[in-house]
Amino acid sequence: MTPEQIKQKIYALDFVQTELVLYLDVHPQSDAARMQWQKNASDLEALELQYAQLTGEPWPLRQNHHGGMPEWVTSPWPWDNQN
Repeated sequence: MTPEQIKQKIYALDFVQTELVLYLDVHPQSDAARMQWQKNASDLEALELQYAQLTGEPWPLRQNHHGGMPEWVTSPWPWDNQN
C-alpha cells in the first residue's frame, strides 16, 4: 500500500471514529458501537505506524481516538446525577 492509500484509509477511519463518538453520546450502552470504536482505534494505530515506517515521518494529525474511549462518552450527563 502506498503512503497516499494509507492516508485515505486513515482519513476514512478517523471520520468513522468521530461519528461513533457522537453516536455513543446518545447511545452510551451500545456494545456494538463501543466494540467498533475499539477495533477502529487499533486499526488507526496500525495504519499510522505503517505510514511512519513507509515515509520515515510520524503521522502528522493525531486525534483523540487512541488510548481508550473518551471519558465524556462514558460519564453521566449533569442532569443524570441525582445530587
